[in-house]
Amino acid sequence: MDKASLLGDAIAYITDLQKKLKEVESEREMDQKRRAVECPEIEVQTVRDEVVVTVSCPLETHPVSKVIHVLKEAQMNVVESKLSAGKTWSSIPLWSSPMDPSRW
Repeated sequence: MDKASLLGDAIAYITDLQKKLKEVESEREMDQKRRAVECPEIEVQTVRDEVVVTVSCPLETHPVSKVIHVLKEAQMNVVESKLSAGKTWSSIPLWSSPMDPSRW
């Protein structure tokens, strides 16, 4: 391989890396904008032997999946989850294990 073709390959490689860097920076900027959206409003209510957790936030930052994961780690069983479009709200009735299937 002569010097000219080696230099051409190096320039093409650097150009490709610069393009990939711009794509990654653009994705990171979009991700930061999504995360900068307002914080969710969280309300917890106890009704008899149930706890109702209500989370209100924009749909793109909805933490329900994380909430359910944390509840399962705490050995809580999610009975129901209600979601609404727009400014999303969730209602998650739950109870501790062992779960009573007759309450379904």
